[in-house]
Amino acid sequence: MASLEWLQDMCPEPIKSFPSHMDYLGQQKAERIFQVIITICAVVGFVLGYKEQRFSYTVYCTLGGFFVSCLIILFPWPTFRVRKDLVWRKVLATDAKDGDTSTGQKSKKN
Repeated sequence: MASLEWLQDMCPEPIKSFPSHMDYLGQQKAERIFQVIITICAVVGFVLGYKEQRFSYTVYCTLGGFFVSCLIILFPWPTFRVRKDLVWRKVLATDAKDGDTSTGQKSKKN
C-alpha cells in the first residue's frame, strides 16, 4: 500500500491539525443518522411523487436526502468522537494442543 505522507506534507498547518478520527460508537451513530435521513427523505419523496404522479419528485427527494446526510456524516464532527471508554473483554489464554482455556474447562472431543 502506498503511503500518503507526501500529501499530508503538502497541506497547510491548519488542515494538518484538523482531527480526522472517529471511534466505533461515532461510526455507529453516523450510520444510524444516515439511515434515518435517507429513509425519511425516501418516504416523503414517495408520498409527494405518488400524490403528484411524478417519479422525478421521488428521485429528487431521495438524492437531496443523500446529499444532506453526506454533509452531516462525512466530516468527523466532534459529536462523532465519543470519549467514552470502551469495555474490552479479557483475553482467554488457550492451550494450542487441546483447546484448554485459563478457566480450567476442557474442550469436548467427539
